[in-house]
Amino acid sequence: MSKDKPIKLTSLSPKISLNRVDEETNTLHGIQVMNIGLAEGHGMRIDKTTIEMMMELGGGRDIKTYFGHPAASSPRIGTDLGILSNFSDTGKGIIGDLRLFKASMKEGGNGTFTQDMALNDPEHIGNSVELKVHREAKTVVLKTDDILEGYDFPVEDQTRLKEGQARVVQYFMRPTLFASSAIVSKGAATDKLFSAEFFGGGDIAHKITAFLDANEDVREVLTTNPDIMGKVTSYLSTYKIISKDNLTSKLTNKPHNNMDNGNEATNLTKTDVAETVEAVLSARAKADAEAKLQAEATAAGLAAKKALDDEIAELKANNEKLAADLAAAKGEEEKNDTDASGEGDDEGDNDDGAEAPGDLAKLTANPAFLKGFESAI
Repeated sequence: MSKDKPIKLTSLSPKISLNRVDEETNTLHGIQVMNIGLAEGHGMRIDKTTIEMMMELGGGRDIKTYFGHPAASSPRIGTDLGILSNFSDTGKGIIGDLRLFKASMKEGGNGTFTQDMALNDPEHIGNSVELKVHREAKTVVLKTDDILEGYDFPVEDQTRLKEGQARVVQYFMRPTLFASSAIVSKGAATDKLFSAEFFGGGDIAHKITAFLDANEDVREVLTTNPDIMGKVTSYLSTYKIISKDNLTSKLTNKPHNNMDNGNEATNLTKTDVAETVEAVLSARAKADAEAKLQAEATAAGLAAKKALDDEIAELKANNEKLAADLAAAKGEEEKNDTDASGEGDDEGDNDDGAEAPGDLAKLTANPAFLKGFESAI
């Protein structure tokens, strides 16, 4: 296999009853991407290092997903299906979420077909990743009965081995490019479409889902209160002590004997009862203390917010008063300027048409004026 030759790794899903298809957002949750094990048909193994490299290549990215693998000469336009993202390492492999494009959800579209198959016949579709990889060779010693044809390749040097052993080369996948993904019909790198690691894995996921479906009030509390999970975790610590099964175990896992009255009874002592009660009370006290601390933290946060709101309100009021004072000062300044301008005009006016005193002096000093004045007399 060449160093950068694309390979196709796919997954085949079993039929499951757990609803992992969000029809409102057209999202398939918990799809297997790659598992530790064999890359069937490719002569390579997938180990923890492979998974870590895949997480680095895909972490935080949106991987384009198509409907089927393309033929060598066929363009992919029109086969765009969705985006594969939200990758996580389960310890056994990688899972992710596939959001189907709205355009693919039209009647008869590839997305509509894929979602319908995921809901009704998930055992007949799978997810496939398209990669560029190179191989890392490791030489190991195996029992001859454990050698897998096509994956374990015997070497010439078979010296210094016990009977029934063989020295072989194994090749491990080392991805260099996480190019794309596709929905296909059969798989190689995983064993099913949906991962059992999704939401706790296996039967517990089914049981939790069934419980939440049957208890709407509990579901409402868990989904609308962001702080509730801390309280649930605290309660579970208490429940381990006060549960019926635990208390029954404490009371019944004791040696029995015949009492004087002929009735069979346990050798339960006052000390046993006291220890059980003390454990229950201690657990409850711890839970109450944690709840109190959380309540105090919430109250402190609310008080800090109120103080900040009050400070903001005070600053706003001060700003409004300052703005009003500035407006008043500006108005007074404009009024003063207007008054000063009016007084200067009055000094230059002479409403009754009389000559100003300075002009009269000039006229009386004029001989022609005085001659005319005398003639008039």
